[in-house]
Amino acid sequence: MSSVETEVNRCLEWLGSERNEVRRMTALRVIEVLCSNHLVPLHSYLTKFFATLSNPLRDQRSEIRVAAARTLGACMGLIPMSERNVRNPGLNFLYEELQRNFQMASVEGYHGALLVSQELLQHGGMYMQSHFGQVCDMALKLKEYRDPIVHKAAIALLPVLARYSPQEFTRVNTGSSESMMGRACNYLITLSRTSDRDRAAA
Repeated sequence: MSSVETEVNRCLEWLGSERNEVRRMTALRVIEVLCSNHLVPLHSYLTKFFATLSNPLRDQRSEIRVAAARTLGACMGLIPMSERNVRNPGLNFLYEELQRNFQMASVEGYHGALLVSQELLQHGGMYMQSHFGQVCDMALKLKEYRDPIVHKAAIALLPVLARYSPQEFTRVNTGSSESMMGRACNYLITLSRTSDRDRAAA
């Protein structure tokens, strides 16, 4: 076993069972850097990475959740672009985790679901086309959530959705009087007229 494999296995162990925050943050950063730089072939670890990141993505501390999302994005970069589609088992696993997080109906779950959505939109290639409407609905539903972390994450997701599929974002669907963009813009305009905290979020 190489020194890199030893280090990766240690990181996976820390993320799986270690409650020490410093070790967990260190493990996330090490995996992120290794995956981002493509210094060693880590594709065989993808399944373990995705499974192990599930818990940090709904950790009680928002800093852990954000770091886990960055690491998740770096891991997705290991997937060949031609495989970033609805047949990819790893991406399907992540979307299922996203749904599980959302169904938790907690701050940690909602925030984790929004973070995973953003990483899938930015790094999942064509995968999110079939889930675009559901993620739009989630972002619009959570945009007024009482917790500021969830509230800001939902608003931050709106421009990511617009960049991912401008045509879908601006389309008026059957049974609706306005597009996703119209609903988002109307909300952001209203938000900008309210408190200083909300203006900063907008």
